Amino acid sequence: MSEDLPSDSQSKMIVFGAKQIRRIWHDEQWFFSIVDIIGALTDSDAPSKYWTAMKRREETTSGIQLSTLCRQLKLTSADGKTYNTDCVNTEAAFRIIQSVPSPK
Repeated sequence: MSEDLPSDSQSKMIVFGAKQIRRIWHDEQWFFSIVDIIGALTDSDAPSKYWTAMKRREETTSGIQLSTLCRQLKLTSADGKTYNTDCVNTEAAFRIIQSVPSPK
């Protein structure tokens, strides 16, 4: 983690519409929770299932494995515990966002 940022800036939430997206400072850049991004874009009740189906669909249709864009990083969940979570940097987030059919 960067020592250039204060410790309270190294893991924060950002808001997209009314949805919170978890992020963490890692390897000198921000990484964002993919499940949170998908939840914000699709309003899905099960964004983790949507992400699993999306990875499968993208690999079938284009041969691209979206999981190769991800890093597993520990983020705090709604239950207050930390879990390994699929996260992407800004560049990969835009690539994944382009794959989500959403007017948002």
